[in-house]
Amino acid sequence: MSTRRFRIILDGEVYEVEVSLEGGDENLSALLARLSLAEISKVEQPAPKPVKAGGKELVSEVVGKVVKVCVSKGQRVRKGDTVIVLESMKTQIEVRSDRDGVVEAVLVKEGDTVKQGDAVLIFK
Repeated sequence: MSTRRFRIILDGEVYEVEVSLEGGDENLSALLARLSLAEISKVEQPAPKPVKAGGKELVSEVVGKVVKVCVSKGQRVRKGDTVIVLESMKTQIEVRSDRDGVVEAVLVKEGDTVKQGDAVLIFK
């Protein structure tokens, strides 16, 4: 018998779930049905890295792969604009600007992997 581990995010809390697999390959619905019987424990997440450069950096709040860069150097952005799109756990997550400003540098490119707390761009 083998097991598979899953991370589930529920109301902003991260949980790790281990599911026992019986009889080889299982379809997704059978696996999900067993999640209700799984033992769940909360996973502690590391604190985000502090923002450097006098607070001019925008940092990622999640681990993910950069699938789209929506801004370029010199571009003016408004608070709430999508600047980067990440893929994390097969879900696309928009990283939005936390302020109005002008992009001084984009620190990532498509295909890069970022960790929680990594800077993705710098404002002027």
